[in-house]
Amino acid sequence: MNILQFIDFARQNGGGSFNFITGEINPTTGYMVALADFQQVSTGIDDEIVKMYTRDHAEFLVQDNMYLGLWLANGLWYYDVSMNVESLGKAVQIGLENNQLAIWDCANNREIKL
Repeated sequence: MNILQFIDFARQNGGGSFNFITGEINPTTGYMVALADFQQVSTGIDDEIVKMYTRDHAEFLVQDNMYLGLWLANGLWYYDVSMNVESLGKAVQIGLENNQLAIWDCANNREIKL
């Protein structure tokens, strides 16, 4: 899958996580943790804004366990750089260090509030 296909997927599904190295969408193991320094909020999801966001954060998004996250919540789209962490304890630690309200349990498709 490429970035434009992922954007369409996110629009249809209210969000998702995309790995630029593998083309994978929404890993099925581990925990997704957004990194605070990269969050951006928008009223919409626009191909050009997503492309600019990915260019601005490319050095992080090309790492193996890093993902572009697009999420719709309360009428706003959230863009983030997130990492897939195998250990729940480590994911919670990283989430708290990044002032996150929750992490995502990939195996069980559920939010874990912090």
